Amino acid sequence: IRIRQYEDFFNTSGLATPDDTIAYEDCQVGNQATVVEWNQGYGRGLQVARQGADEYAEELGIEPLTSASGPFRMQDETVFHGSYAAWLGFLHSGLKADGLG
Repeated sequence: IRIRQYEDFFNTSGLATPDDTIAYEDCQVGNQATVVEWNQGYGRGLQVARQGADEYAEELGIEPLTSASGPFRMQDETVFHGSYAAWLGFLHSGLKADGLG
């Protein structure tokens, strides 16, 4: 029992985060839900995203791969897409290293 409790305490989502595991499970259940127009999950903000820099990025002198700007209520989620892409790359690299991909 102690080993199982230890695994729950130090799990893949971090230290002492069994509540994160529950949150993850809830997200998986939520992914099976029907579409809610105002809450598009990781796609929020895609309708205003564009390739390259927008006028704000140009003003800052930066060259992002994509830009998205709009009203505060837009709640853009596209900032996470780089992390998702990197994670997918790590998964593919690991599978390839294990001779599975």
